[in-house]
Amino acid sequence: VQKEMASLEQYGFGVKRESLAADKDKYILSFDDTKKIGALVTAQTSQVSQEFIDDLAGMEVVAQIAYAQGVTNAVSAQLYPHKLPTTLLENNATTPAWLNDMIEKKVVTMFVDVDKTLTNFKGGFKDIDYTIPEETPIDILLTGSSFKGKLKDMKISTIAHTLKHVKVAEKNATFEIKDVSIQGKTTGPNRYDTDQKGTIGKISFSDNEDQSAIHLTNLDFDSSTIVKNNLLQGGVAFNIEKLEIASAKDQGGFSGVALDVTLENIDIDAIDTINNLQETNDNEAILAASKRVLSSYPIVTIKNFSIKEIVDNNTTFKGLVSQGSLVVDKDVDIDKAFEGDMEAFAKLLDINAKLDFSKESLEFFGRNPSVGMMMMLFAPKEEGESRIYTIRYYDGLTINGQKVF
Repeated sequence: VQKEMASLEQYGFGVKRESLAADKDKYILSFDDTKKIGALVTAQTSQVSQEFIDDLAGMEVVAQIAYAQGVTNAVSAQLYPHKLPTTLLENNATTPAWLNDMIEKKVVTMFVDVDKTLTNFKGGFKDIDYTIPEETPIDILLTGSSFKGKLKDMKISTIAHTLKHVKVAEKNATFEIKDVSIQGKTTGPNRYDTDQKGTIGKISFSDNEDQSAIHLTNLDFDSSTIVKNNLLQGGVAFNIEKLEIASAKDQGGFSGVALDVTLENIDIDAIDTINNLQETNDNEAILAASKRVLSSYPIVTIKNFSIKEIVDNNTTFKGLVSQGSLVVDKDVDIDKAFEGDMEAFAKLLDINAKLDFSKESLEFFGRNPSVGMMMMLFAPKEEGESRIYTIRYYDGLTINGQKVF
């Protein structure tokens, strides 16, 4: 543990150690150099951004370590916030009393055990049941958080999370997530070499003031990405069993929502560069990175986006099926396109889509002004019960074979 703590100092953390007993230590970790910390963290996972790490500058976290507790554990750790980030303290003339209260009571606490082989770990967050005493009190509930996984060379190689219930509620609004299960594993040396899949039993939001609500039931997802020759390949698919939407006047929703997308030739380093430059206003660097993205000739394919059924108040009808793709034309001079050559720019991207509606679903989506305008100007192709639009954007826009511009 002392060796790992010493290495953290090299990566931008401040480390203070206090011996509590022969088999227990207390460490206070401070986020001193967030650039070094960000380089460490973002090199291992694509789930955390440098911007997020920067916002933690000045924060302190306590790690209480117990050694050789029980038959199997080599290390047992308890981690909790000790001091708020500097930006949060600076943006509030007076730190809200409830934030200090949460820190004092260790409301947010994580437990981790590592076994004696140093290859397996498990843990979770302590249940939370806390009320923020604002003018309109906010209740926070978290139950059933746990995780477990495997370590390889002291880095996480597989992990599985479960979460029973999260709820944030105030007088007029409630947000809830229930029954979350997510599994992930690394499949190669790059931080984007990952497989992830999971399920969420329920996501809901309700607003009592305007009598609106959104309920999502049984979402599952499966994603896999790998980097080859510095280019990301992979895909993601998700399904939603039911999505219900209600307002004071209307009720409706969708069932059997599915999306399946594949990615090819994505210069992920260039995209990371663009994301890291967003707040710098360095337009020249952003432009150069954008050219890199297109110069790898990425391909995005929507293999399937479909809605099995649509509910509109008391009426249920067939939804839609669609496919699409985006390809960068290898014959186009990308530099010319970025320099304002209109012919090159118009042929830079080849975008195709096929939308297969039912008669009722087309009428339903036609309430949207842009869809309604398309229906007025371009009649769908009718094939039995299907109402089909084939759309292509390449050197202008074409709808069902008719040139628009």
